[in-house]
This record gives sequence, structure tokens and C-alpha cells, in this order.
Amino acid sequence: LAHDIPYRVLGVRFFERAEVKDVLSYLRAAMNPKNKQDMARIVAVPPRGIGKVTLEKMLAGETLGGAVGAKVTAFRDMLAKISHAVATLPPSEAVKYAAEASGIEEWLKQATERGEERLGNVRELVNLAVRYDAETCPEGLERLLEEAALQSEQDNLAEKDERSGASLMTVHASKGLEFDAVFVTGLEQGLFPSIRDDNRDPEEERRLFYVAVTRARQRLFLSYA
Repeated sequence: LAHDIPYRVLGVRFFERAEVKDVLSYLRAAMNPKNKQDMARIVAVPPRGIGKVTLEKMLAGETLGGAVGAKVTAFRDMLAKISHAVATLPPSEAVKYAAEASGIEEWLKQATERGEERLGNVRELVNLAVRYDAETCPEGLERLLEEAALQSEQDNLAEKDERSGASLMTVHASKGLEFDAVFVTGLEQGLFPSIRDDNRDPEEERRLFYVAVTRARQRLFLSYA
């Protein structure tokens, strides 16, 4: 993205990942609470006991009482705080605040299935937002949201575009494929080879590495931090 290099991802593209879309929706909803599409996406992420009927009443401006009314009030207060962060903080800090204040960060920490991986994607969104920190608030964040929308559109077009570009994939996804040049990145103890669980097989990691290096027809680049 930083160097405008054409690319395609084998698997789910970054801006299409659910947790990334969730955080972006929180930011857009905080800037425009009347955005029905974003409000419908975030009202139950994480679950907070606000259903579709309540959402419709909330968007219609109806006054809600009791326990449901308290949940709606808490939801609106949270959006107002994110809105204040968007207006006053650099984009990267606003994104980080939205992930925390919305409850998404804690929700992903508690998730049993791919929670840490998905949380890593949210943190990568924060890293991406740093590129806009030098701009004034909230213009920098608006530019980030515009780029996210643009990248999603380009990704959709890329599916029909066979022009050359960098192919990004996991080693598992590379099986059966070959390329003139291959970059195997992140050769770090704990990353590749992985230590995601205590039962990992070092030999399986070695076999995966063999798959990775044999994808290269002419040039192979191995890198670590």
C-alpha cells in the first residue's frame, strides 16, 4: 500500500476481514450516527442485547425505556466518545481508541477461535493509520476511511484483472504454485517456525519451509527482522 505496488491476496483480503470492517464501521458510525448500514453492523459487535427492532426504533428517534433504553443510552454514549476521539486524536490513536471503547479488543481477546490472529489484524489497522497522523483531525481519519473503501473496490476489480502484481499468501496456500521470484518473510523463532500451540511438530514446520522455498523458479529471498 505504501509504495502503490499492485497485489492480490490468496485468501481474505485485509479490508474485507470482519474485524477490520467492524472497527471501520464504528469510526464511520461515530462520524455519522444516521448511517444505517454501519449502525446495523456494529450494534451487535460485540453482542450487547440490542436487536433489529430496537435498532429500528433507535434510528427512528423513538424514546426507549427500561433495560433496553439503558443499553441504547450506553451504546450512544460509547459512540459519542469515539466521535470525540475522532475529532481530537491522531488517526492511529482514534482507531486504537475505537477498538478499545467499542469492546472489540476485549471481545477478541476472549475469543477461543482465531481471537489473537483477528486482534493482530486490528493492530495492523492501527499501524496503517499512522500514515495519516501528520494530517489535521478529522481529515486524516477521513482519508484512511476513503483509502479503505478504495482498496476494497480495487480488490474486487483485481479478481477480474490478470495483470501482474505481487501475490500474497500463506505457505499452505502456495502448495502447487510456482513463481519466478519468491519472498519468504518472518523467519523468526515463534513466527516461522510457529509456536501457536505447544503440540506443534518441528518437522512439520521444516516441511512447510521446504514447500515455501521450492515455489521459486529463479530467485528466492529469505528475510527476518
